[in-house]
Amino acid sequence: MRLVIAKAESDLPIYVSWIGTTDINCMESCRVTEGLDTLPENSSRLTIPFKEEPGQNGPIRTFTDNNKFSQIYLLASKEYYSPGSQMKDWIKRGNNSKCQIIITTVEDPTSYDEVYKALDKFFSKYWTAETASRYVFNLTPGTPAMQAMLFYMSQIRYSGGKTFRTVPRKFAKNNKQILEVNAPFSLKPDLYLNTQTQCPQSDEIEKVIELYAPVKAINILLLGESGVGKSSAAQKIHYRCGGKKDNFIIANCAELAAGDANMFRAELFGAKKGSFTGCTEDKTGLFEQAQNGTIFLDEVAEIPLSSQSVLLRALQDKEIMSIGSKKVVRLNNVRVISATNHNLLEDVKNGKFREDLYYRLAMCSITLPNLREIAFTNREYFQELVKTILNDLKKEDTKLNDTEFKLTKDAWDCLMSYQWPGNIRQLRHVLLLSTVYALNTGKSEIDGKIISLHLSNVNTVSSGTSPADDFIPNDLNQWLAEQKDRIIRNALRLTGDNTSKAAKMLGMNEQTLYSYLKKCK
Repeated sequence: MRLVIAKAESDLPIYVSWIGTTDINCMESCRVTEGLDTLPENSSRLTIPFKEEPGQNGPIRTFTDNNKFSQIYLLASKEYYSPGSQMKDWIKRGNNSKCQIIITTVEDPTSYDEVYKALDKFFSKYWTAETASRYVFNLTPGTPAMQAMLFYMSQIRYSGGKTFRTVPRKFAKNNKQILEVNAPFSLKPDLYLNTQTQCPQSDEIEKVIELYAPVKAINILLLGESGVGKSSAAQKIHYRCGGKKDNFIIANCAELAAGDANMFRAELFGAKKGSFTGCTEDKTGLFEQAQNGTIFLDEVAEIPLSSQSVLLRALQDKEIMSIGSKKVVRLNNVRVISATNHNLLEDVKNGKFREDLYYRLAMCSITLPNLREIAFTNREYFQELVKTILNDLKKEDTKLNDTEFKLTKDAWDCLMSYQWPGNIRQLRHVLLLSTVYALNTGKSEIDGKIISLHLSNVNTVSSGTSPADDFIPNDLNQWLAEQKDRIIRNALRLTGDNTSKAAKMLGMNEQTLYSYLKKCK
């Protein structure tokens, strides 16, 4: 049975499995049958007679016979140190690929701890993120401990490859003896944060991030009102797991969904020049840019129902294909973090969001608390948050950096009692305006009057330009475009036309802002 067809050796898969008792039995039976060895007196193994034929030579050769690999790795416990040395010749009877026998330190093959340590040592030495997608793991050979830990290590700690099992010919359906193993690592419902009744504090969120963030196979969904810091939380997860600046990729689904289906697919998965109208050059998709890193699907609820199946397929198969290309690209260790201020479960019930996609994205769901609840339930954390923002603002301007701003009691009371409809984003704006105001009036102390002044200014801008509840524009797209332009211009005005600061204030990618301004010229 031929599993993979590939031209270059660099495209060929890499095979990994334990050496199991059934494989040893088949090998020794064949050697005794052919007169190469004599049957040990105390042997309890079924050794003769043996007929060598495809699909009947044990789990390993069922997989490797007549398939091409760039490398075959066979792991053996100490028990198989001696017969393990003969396995290479046994494998080569059905496969000419390079084969390496790795004798591990496992003395007790039923010990999960010993097996785990041996596998961790193997992966640390031979596995790389660049080759992750080429790995194929045969889970059938070995003890239950070996099977379970190989599945865990290959799909969680060192994810990217595919797992398979082999079945004897008599159990094969449609003559298929090699079957892929797909078991999504989703969490039990009672481990999810209760998004309806619970508003977790920062320490609870920290525990969830600490527990699940290191596991890239777990897709994380960030929920919460607009402005609560979902983008910052996504970056925190990314960097905590060793992520780099250049492989944290933001996909604003609302912007991507504004175009047609081809543009949506092209942005996420790439496209070849001329593959559709308007595609004037080759384009690398955002998923491919996120290889070995994180793709952050912001405003994921805005993806049209008609385009959701495309995203679902990519998440299920862990592979993508550019428009106009026939080459499949495996996603190497791409972490998927999504965010929305919608109640996605309600969207699922109302038929606006696919249920299967929801459960793919929400393996782990984290609800970020809104600012008014933090101020009410955890004053100390709120105060630390304000102090952190004040310190961050110093980095944005040298004038702010030279001043140690302090808040008076009435300033704190003002901040604590406010409802914060814009959440952390609004708090940041108010503190920025207040520090600039205090600095220009020769003060380092910010009192309640200064805070109230800028809360009033923010409210006036918001309420004065917001439509009534029953307002319906004549041209929705034009009205939305005008609102977007007005908000962006306000941000640029407040930051002195500094696109980097404006983008940060707006919670958008700087390159996206720059492209928008370039179009408007």
